Amino acid sequence: MINEIQQILQKIKKKGHWRVIIRPSQEFYKKDRFELSEKLVDVIEKAQVRLRGWYYPYINREELSCSLQDRVSNWVECGVRVDYWDFSLSGQFSHLLTMREEYGIDEKKEQEIKSGFVFSKHKVKRAKSFLEVVSTVYELTEIYLFAANLAQLGQYTDVDTFEIIIELHGVKNRMLFLWEHFHRELWEPYIFDGTDNVIRFKDTYKKDELIAKFDSIAIEKAIKIFQYFNWIDPNKQVLRGDQQKLLKGTW
Repeated sequence: MINEIQQILQKIKKKGHWRVIIRPSQEFYKKDRFELSEKLVDVIEKAQVRLRGWYYPYINREELSCSLQDRVSNWVECGVRVDYWDFSLSGQFSHLLTMREEYGIDEKKEQEIKSGFVFSKHKVKRAKSFLEVVSTVYELTEIYLFAANLAQLGQYTDVDTFEIIIELHGVKNRMLFLWEHFHRELWEPYIFDGTDNVIRFKDTYKKDELIAKFDSIAIEKAIKIFQYFNWIDPNKQVLRGDQQKLLKGTW
């Protein structure tokens, strides 16, 4: 079991990936927020976001591990997704997941994406990997909605603030793009050209704000990520429209 987990983690970390941590702020830490007798996977299922065919987080009941006693862990490898998450008795949720673009773009598709940019073609040559704009909005919306769902569970009644860490690994020379089925284009090749290979966020949110404004928080975070790629002024209303399609099931 441990070897399987290590193999999955290694596979995720070899490629561009997301790292997510959701937990009560330090002042509300409790080692045993949940009882040992509770089925932690059922807690995750209560908070699970089911807006697409691939739920957030995905629960693969054939690969559940509770051997560490203080947490449940789960992993799945399917198509473009390789995921690993764990959830502890303290109420901390941790998630590593590959960027969908890592396994969803072959060499032919890469050339199609690059050839679609009319301007600044010399910049396009620098791009080594990709991050899809609308998928990023979807991913962030699901993350923050899941955090809001967790925050509403009875075990967190005493918690006033939550800490959320979001990291994107493997971003150097990664370029934003739009799948053709969204029927719009980016005018410029927006590429991450920072010296680091990671985008990191660590934020604290009031519980009531997280529950009431998870969607707005997700959009603001998406815009900040895009700005790291030198897309300085993304259209917030367009991104909100994308998000609403996801939330209403019309995407």
